[in-house]
Amino acid sequence: MQKYVTWLMLICMALLVQGQESSAMAQSSAFQLTSKSFNADGTFKMEQVANGFGCTGGNVSPDFSWTGAPEGTKSFGLSIYDMDAPTGSGFWHWAIFNIPASTTSLPAGAGDPAKKLAPSGSVQGHNDAGISGYFGPCPPQGDRPHRYQVTLFALKTDKIPLDESAAGALIGFYLNGDMLAKTTIAALYSQPSAFQLTSKSVNSDSTFKMEQVANGFGCTGGNVSPDFSWAGVPDGTKSLALTMYDMDAPTGSGFWHWMVFNMPPVTTSLPAGAGDPAKKLAPSGSVQSRNDAGISGYFGPCPPQGDKPHHYLVTLFALKTDKISLDESAAGALTGFYLNANAISTTTLILTYAR
Repeated sequence: MQKYVTWLMLICMALLVQGQESSAMAQSSAFQLTSKSFNADGTFKMEQVANGFGCTGGNVSPDFSWTGAPEGTKSFGLSIYDMDAPTGSGFWHWAIFNIPASTTSLPAGAGDPAKKLAPSGSVQGHNDAGISGYFGPCPPQGDRPHRYQVTLFALKTDKIPLDESAAGALIGFYLNGDMLAKTTIAALYSQPSAFQLTSKSVNSDSTFKMEQVANGFGCTGGNVSPDFSWAGVPDGTKSLALTMYDMDAPTGSGFWHWMVFNMPPVTTSLPAGAGDPAKKLAPSGSVQSRNDAGISGYFGPCPPQGDKPHHYLVTLFALKTDKISLDESAAGALTGFYLNANAISTTTLILTYAR
């Protein structure tokens, strides 16, 4: 009898926790953060880029506005964190906290404490560049676009007991510990370089046309891979590879749409439709491995209906090897492992799509 009572208690507890989680999720979905400072494709403008470490941007923090804060919010905190920085721990670009609960926005430039544009009583901790306030994005030249997590925290305390000398990681510890809800924007940035990738197939606003959209999973596009052209391939390149990856797919690991590798270093373009191996339009000797739809070749974008626009990173790799030892059965993650391990340089085109 005790066994059944214990199981019943466990089931009730699980249902209670599930109900609480569902309520929290409902609250969080109403809690929304927006910015007018970013480009339409979700990338930083030069005005927000760092001025230092080899970057020459304006170092002006973006504007932010928010709605739907949960009941019981006593203050807010906002952070910007580069999860792709080659430091072993990412890079904190901004952490501002003790923002009064009545606040609904931060103006552009509020990340400069000297301008006194941040709400009265708020505190700006030390970023990983070693200064209090905002330090803009400045990833290494040749890196793929870094992902910057802009997170607004609704807090159950009116004051975090830290000052402007506190490091981002310590501030993050307090923000997560006192969180009622959070909402996040993922922004992107990569430094311009001579290695450039372009496409004539996509719209002028860098969105996919229906011809490139998937034909499957509820989408009815043409599933024709875009054309791509490139220039500025670095010296020493022995082969080229191209991938297309949806960083916003609700899978827990994104979604690989296309991987083509072992392209000769003299290649300067891929024609539209090259993602269909049966058409034999890809360069001789190249290999197209298995995308996350389970087929070799290209599978077009098809995000869930009603989702915010997904970001598709189309990355061209200049490689130090003439051959990656994989075949068309290789998964995207395995292909990506080999490509990153052998990369001399990369260039990325950021495309978007929503339905």
